[in-house]
Amino acid sequence: MRSQMAHVLAARVLLMVVGLSSAGSVSAQDVSKLYARVKSAIVTVNTESASGTGFVIENGDYALTCAHVVKGATTLEIVGARTSGAEVLYLDPGRDIAILRLGRRFPYSLKISKGSPTPGTRVYVIGSALGVYDKTITDGLVSGIRHSGNAGLLQISAQITHGNSGSPVLSIGGEVVGMAQSTIPDTAIAFALSAHDIRMVVGVLKDLDSTGREILGRVAQTKDSTGIFFSDNPDSKLLYKCEPYEYIIVKQFRNAEWLKVVLKKKGVYGFVRRNAVRILPYQVTRRGITVSTLDGLRL
Repeated sequence: MRSQMAHVLAARVLLMVVGLSSAGSVSAQDVSKLYARVKSAIVTVNTESASGTGFVIENGDYALTCAHVVKGATTLEIVGARTSGAEVLYLDPGRDIAILRLGRRFPYSLKISKGSPTPGTRVYVIGSALGVYDKTITDGLVSGIRHSGNAGLLQISAQITHGNSGSPVLSIGGEVVGMAQSTIPDTAIAFALSAHDIRMVVGVLKDLDSTGREILGRVAQTKDSTGIFFSDNPDSKLLYKCEPYEYIIVKQFRNAEWLKVVLKKKGVYGFVRRNAVRILPYQVTRRGITVSTLDGLRL
C-alpha cells in the first residue's frame, strides 16, 4: 500500500513539474507572433561598399546599425523604411554603433530593454542574412557576458552572417536586448552590443539632437544634483537645478573651475563647476553627434 501511494505521489509531482515546464516554454506560435510584431521596424542598410541591417527606434525618427556598415559611406539607402534622405547622425567606432536620422518619421519602432539577459536566456535575431535575405529570423542562447574595451557584449549562439551586422537581438517579449555585430568564423559564437550600451548612446541622442546642428560643443553629464548659475560665481543667480545624469553641452572651458554650458532641453545657458560634471566622448558638430578625439580628457 505504501509503495502504491509513493508511486501515486511521484506521478503527481512529475505531472506538476511537466506542467510548470510547459507553461514556461516558448512555442512556435509565440515566435511567430514576435516576428509579426517586430518585422516592420527592421530594415536593410546599403552603402556603396557594404550591406547590413538596422532597426528603427525613438518613435520612428532614427535607426541604429553598426558603425562598420556605414563608416566612410557617401551613399546610404534604407530598404524597408520607405524613406529617402537618411543620413549618419552619430558614429562610435569603439562600440561599433551608428545612429541614422531617417528622412521622415517611420510608423514602426522597437523598444530597447532596460534589463540585461542572463546566460541561458533564449534570444532571437532578425536581419538581412548575407545582405540578401531580409528579415531572416534565427534563435539561440545568451552564452555569456563579455567586454571589449568600453563596450559590453552579449555572446550568443544564434546564427548570423555579415549581412546581420546591426540586427536587433530580441527577447520573446519583443524588446531589443542587443545589436548583432560580429562572429568568429566556423563557430557558433557571435557577439552583440548590450542593451545597456545602446541605451547610453540613445540617451545622449534623445537629450541633444533636437537642436544639435545649432548648438555645438562637447557633451557632459551631471554627476549629482548640479546647479547652473548665471555667471562663474557661486553667489550668482541659480538658473536651474539639474538632476543626476542630465546631459549638458559644454560651450567653453571657462577656467580651471567653471564651464560655460547649455542645458538644451530646458533652454538654459549658464555656468557649472567643472567637478560637478563628467565629460563624455561625444561632440556635437554641424554634422551631428560624433565621437570626439578628446576621449579621456581629464578635468
